[in-house]
Amino acid sequence: MNIRNILLESTARDPGKEFVIFRDDKLTYGEFSEKVNRLANSLSQLEILPAQKISLLMYNSIEYLVSYFAIASVGATVVPLNFAFTAHEIAYHLNDSDSVAVISDNNLLPKVKKAEPEVPGLKHIITAGPGEKLNLPGLIEAGSPREEIATRRPEDVMHLIYTSGTTGLPKGAMITHGNIIWMVDTLNKFYGEKPDDLFVSALPLFHAYGKLQSFLSPVNIGATIILLERFDPEEVMKIIHEQKATVFFGVPTMYNLMVNSPNVESYDLTSLRICVSGGASLPVEVLNSFKEKADVSIAEGYGLSETTVLTHCNPLHGLQKAGSIGPTIPGVEAKVFSEEDEELPIGEVGELVVKGPNIMKGYYQKEKETEEAMRQGWLHTGDLVKKDQDNYYYVVDRIKDMYIRGGRNVYPREIEEVLFTHPKVSEAAVIGIPDEKYGEQGKAFVVLSQGFQASEEEIMNYLGERVAKYKLPQSLQFVEELPKNTVGKVLKRELRASYMQ
Repeated sequence: MNIRNILLESTARDPGKEFVIFRDDKLTYGEFSEKVNRLANSLSQLEILPAQKISLLMYNSIEYLVSYFAIASVGATVVPLNFAFTAHEIAYHLNDSDSVAVISDNNLLPKVKKAEPEVPGLKHIITAGPGEKLNLPGLIEAGSPREEIATRRPEDVMHLIYTSGTTGLPKGAMITHGNIIWMVDTLNKFYGEKPDDLFVSALPLFHAYGKLQSFLSPVNIGATIILLERFDPEEVMKIIHEQKATVFFGVPTMYNLMVNSPNVESYDLTSLRICVSGGASLPVEVLNSFKEKADVSIAEGYGLSETTVLTHCNPLHGLQKAGSIGPTIPGVEAKVFSEEDEELPIGEVGELVVKGPNIMKGYYQKEKETEEAMRQGWLHTGDLVKKDQDNYYYVVDRIKDMYIRGGRNVYPREIEEVLFTHPKVSEAAVIGIPDEKYGEQGKAFVVLSQGFQASEEEIMNYLGERVAKYKLPQSLQFVEELPKNTVGKVLKRELRASYMQ
């Protein structure tokens, strides 16, 4: 079992089918597979062995896709790195993963070079473009087109996906070939994806969500991908309008930027038949606005790096509940646990725990952390949820985001949802801050919609009419933008850090 086989099978079915469009470049499945074979054979010549780790520090590109499947072909493990990492962070991830090689975009190479002296186990630095001794164009040209695919077992690790490190140092979640193959098969069936679908892929490929949903999932059915280096709302809407794209996976920030674009009415988005949001909670206002403009309902889903990608999702056809992450997808089990790891009844807030064929093998070389996260056979997500009588789940907050004011639990997400309904508010985030009297109080950060002005009093009065007094933030600060990671998640730890300064 090797994830490389999904490309092999799709190529065998129709080698002339268009696979990927990136800028002005287009490759069929046959052309793409030949590049993969050539690079894989060159990697073998560099003595890259099965189970060794190769890090990818690259923006979205065809070279990224080729590198991914070439690494799979030789039986090695992909370690995706965030291109926003500093040299220090790159060194940490290369060392922690035991990477023997890194493939880097040329303009990111200075950071790799700066990290190199701190990584004694690094044997090869390969650039995506020409200029260095080892580079992808040269390796692809020199490699044999012969197809050689290493045999892998279902339990062998294909991805080492690092968690965001919101608590402690980042940990590498070991995602296996078996996890991924089960996941892409399940995704195709769950969404009803078809070979003639046209995917717009704007999520970063280093992230599990981007890699599984808008890359491996379409490969598994032989569909076509329009790949973007990065998300731009105008470009995405233009592509959907002109190319009649049918599938888009995004995060709430992406949908929010599209519906609030001053040009949104210029684009026909009604060719979309599958739209999914993940990575963070989707504000109900954004969901409703997008449905009104595109005539398609966004299915909100939920997953973690540790779950390959997805555990819950609202069905595309059937009962959708705004504000809910939906029921579990087929094959996945979930419960709501108390702090004592006892199951809670319907309606009570507790930690979401999950199990299924998509759950990671564990954290790389971190037995203690693995045992803690997967105690009693359930993966403990660290997210606070509740479920209703239909087994639809609702994310209340991260355990770490909840704060306690005067002995009462306050969930920032509830306040943020109300802020999003204000016509002048574009984005909002709420954090807990220390307070001498109550222990903790709330602080809200608000981004106003373009062209609007508002006072703190106006927004606070709006909140006061809609949430209990004890939940009201103590203060509100207007900001031009919220700090986010490259996937669009608001970095509340940075908001906390800015408050403490």
